[in-house]
Amino acid sequence: NQVVEICSARNGGRVTMAVNRGAGMGAAPAMGGRSIQLQCIAGPNVGQTYACHEGQSLTLGRVAGRADIALPGCESVSGVHCRVDVMGGRLNVTDLNSTNGTYLDNQRLSPNQPMHALDGSTIYLGNKNCAFRVQIR
Repeated sequence: NQVVEICSARNGGRVTMAVNRGAGMGAAPAMGGRSIQLQCIAGPNVGQTYACHEGQSLTLGRVAGRADIALPGCESVSGVHCRVDVMGGRLNVTDLNSTNGTYLDNQRLSPNQPMHALDGSTIYLGNKNCAFRVQIR
């Protein structure tokens, strides 16, 4: 397994992003003693884990350079498909008007309407061939 940490911040209309890769990274900052991670369980990035931190927002999509977490080769995934963000120690998932939909467990999300994900929830993109498990620790 490889931990990939992606941090982004908005600065006066610009987006600054840093990416750290490697299994030797330190633990994610505590959010009330918890960290939130997305583990890819299906798709091109299977086995990789992505850390999400308080106040952070990440986009998932097929097109590298447009999405923070790129999922190349997943034809049912839109260029920028959905966004996950962490606020108050909670993970929210928002479909970004994707063509084939975003599912939280078995519920299709309404576009642009954030939905709270629980520990153990599964986020499916498109035809469900690309999926992430939510881990709250």
